[in-house]
Amino acid sequence: AEAKRSLVIEGIGGVLVPLTRRGYLFADLLGDLHLPCVIVAQSTLGTINHTLLTLEALRRFDCGAVALACSAVTERCP
Repeated sequence: AEAKRSLVIEGIGGVLVPLTRRGYLFADLLGDLHLPCVIVAQSTLGTINHTLLTLEALRRFDCGAVALACSAVTERCP
């Protein structure tokens, strides 16, 4: 049996970050490659709005989120 392979591409700042000078966005890349998205966000009050805006942007670009992972922050790095 052939082993399954995975590819992880980090969002480098968000789905609406431009990748080219002509305005090609990270969301455009996700849509063009038909890649499933996993959103990772902190579980803090300030991130709720950003997470919802990310989900809305993914929907607008026909990119579906397959999972939402909320990470808890227990300690702050210096």
